[in-house]
Amino acid sequence: MFSTLRTINTFKFYFCFDLDCGDPLNVTNGMLTYNNTRFGDSAVVTCDVGFTPSVNVIQCTSDGDWNLVPDCIAVGRMFY
Repeated sequence: MFSTLRTINTFKFYFCFDLDCGDPLNVTNGMLTYNNTRFGDSAVVTCDVGFTPSVNVIQCTSDGDWNLVPDCIAVGRMFY
């Protein structure tokens, strides 16, 4: 549950809503493991044998998007 405070004139209101990032993008040469896709939830990146993850975990942010786009990089390949 995500909440935000809004002030209208002199009144303060809290609005609560369930912010969902949706399913994260598929990872080529790997997979993501997650239980939920709501604000604050995370997904673990696992790569196939011979590949290494660019990041280990991604997280659903308050913008409604996943914070990073994971990739599985071939072991021994240089990336910048």
